[in-house]
Amino acid sequence: MMNRFVNWLKNNTVLTLVIVVALASLADIAWVYSSGLALRKQMQERLTEAQRITSRLKTPVSIPSKNPDDPAQTVNIPVNNKAISELESAYNKMASEYERIFENALAINKAGHLPMIEGLFPDPGIENFDKPWDAKIKYKKALAEMLMPPSPAPTYPRLDATMPPSPDELKEAFDEVQSRYLNSKFPPKKLEELTPDEKVELSNLLAKRKIELTTQRAKLAHIYARTFDPDSNIIPADFPLQVDPWVVSSGRPPMDEIWEGQMTLWVQQDIVRAISMTNQTDTPGTDLVTSPIKRLVTIQVIPGYVGIDTVGGIKTQPPSAPNPPTTSNSTGGSPSTFSPTHREGYGGVSTAEASAAVSGDIKLKDDFSRSPTGRRSNTLYDVKHAWVVMDMDSQKLPAFFENLNRVNFQTCLKMRIDAIDEYEALQNGYLYAGGDVVRVSILIESIWLRDWTTPLMPKQTRIRLGIDKPEETTAQPTTN
Repeated sequence: MMNRFVNWLKNNTVLTLVIVVALASLADIAWVYSSGLALRKQMQERLTEAQRITSRLKTPVSIPSKNPDDPAQTVNIPVNNKAISELESAYNKMASEYERIFENALAINKAGHLPMIEGLFPDPGIENFDKPWDAKIKYKKALAEMLMPPSPAPTYPRLDATMPPSPDELKEAFDEVQSRYLNSKFPPKKLEELTPDEKVELSNLLAKRKIELTTQRAKLAHIYARTFDPDSNIIPADFPLQVDPWVVSSGRPPMDEIWEGQMTLWVQQDIVRAISMTNQTDTPGTDLVTSPIKRLVTIQVIPGYVGIDTVGGIKTQPPSAPNPPTTSNSTGGSPSTFSPTHREGYGGVSTAEASAAVSGDIKLKDDFSRSPTGRRSNTLYDVKHAWVVMDMDSQKLPAFFENLNRVNFQTCLKMRIDAIDEYEALQNGYLYAGGDVVRVSILIESIWLRDWTTPLMPKQTRIRLGIDKPEETTAQPTTN
C-alpha cells in the first residue's frame, strides 16, 4: 500500500506540491489566528489601562452659562494643581463681581429713600408713641415739597408746579382791560354803549390779555399740577399725587399702613424725579414753555405687592383723574386685614418661596401673566406697580423712558396715548407750546431689594410677605 502511495506521488509531482503548500498555509493561518487573539487581548488590556488613566486625569466640572437664565454646563477637565488653581480663581472672581454688582444695585435702590421720620420703623416703641401721628404731617409735607420750586438741597425731588390763572385772576385782569378800554373813549362809554366794531375790538383785547397771563404764568414754573398747603387736612380733588387714607384719618394709624404709605411715597418720589430730570427743572433758562412734560394729571400706586397679594396693574386701565383719599381707615386692601393664607388665591408665590429667607438659593420662575418682564415679589425683592398720567410732547417719550430707567431701575410695562385738543386746553388756561402734546398713561414697575427694606418693615408687614411666621397664640382654658 505504501509503495503505491509513493509511486502516485512520484507520478503527480505538481499536485503533490499544491497539497504541501495548502497544508503549510493552514498552519500559518492557525498561527496567525492564535497570535491575533493574543494581540487583541493585549490591546484591550492597554485600552482599559488608558481609559483608567484618562478618567483619573479628568473630572466633570460645572461651569456657569454665559446667559444667567440658562443651566450650568458640565465639562471634563484634567485634575491637577493648575486646573484647581484656575477654577478657584475664576469662581472667586465671579463671587467678587457678583458682590460688587449687588452692592451697586443696592446703593442705587436705596439712594434717596429715607424714612419719613428717623426711628419710625420698624416700630417706634412706647417711648416714641407720637411718631405715627407725626408721620401724617411729614407725609403731607413730603408730597407738597415735590411740587415746590427748585432748592439747593431739597429733601425730595421738585417739579416746580403751577396752575393756570384762576377764574378770579382772569376776571380781575379782564375788568382792568375793559375799564381801561371804556375810559379810552371820549366821552367814556358804558359796555352796552359800544358799537359792534368796538365790541369786537374789546373781545380781541381780552383774548390777548388772557394769552399774556397764561404765558407769564407758564414762564414762572416747569409743569402744571395742583399744589396744596401741607398744614391743611383738606386735599384738593385734583391734587395729582397719591395720599393714602391713613394720612387724613383720625386716630393713631397702624404701623403696617404707615409702611405702605412710606413705600407709596418712595414710588412717587422716583417717578417725580424722572419727570424733573426730563423737564430739566434745575437748569436755568428752562420753564414750562420749553418743558417736554407739560402737566402731571395723576400718579396712583397700586396697593399690594405684585405676585404676593395683587396681580398688579397689567390688567387695569389707566386712571382718568386723581383719586383723593377719604377719611376712612381702610386702604382698599388694607395691610392690617391681609391674611397670609390668601397668598395663593392672589396668584402669588408659593408658601415655601415666600417665607424663605432673603437669599439667591431659590430659582425664581418668570410669570408673564403679571407683566412683560415676568417679575414678581420674591425673597430678593418686592415689585410695585404705579400709573402715571401726563400731558407731554410725544417726541420726548424716549427721554422720559431713559430717565425712568436711570432712577431706581423703573420699567415701562404698558402705555396708552390719547390725543389732546390744544386749543381747548388753551381755553382752560393750559399753554401747550412746542411739539405734539398728547396725554400719556404709563404703567411703571419698580423693584425694592429686601436686603435694606426688610430691617425697616413692621412685624405685620413681614408676616404679610411671608418673611416671618404669625405668632401662635395658646388658647386659655375657660372656667364656668
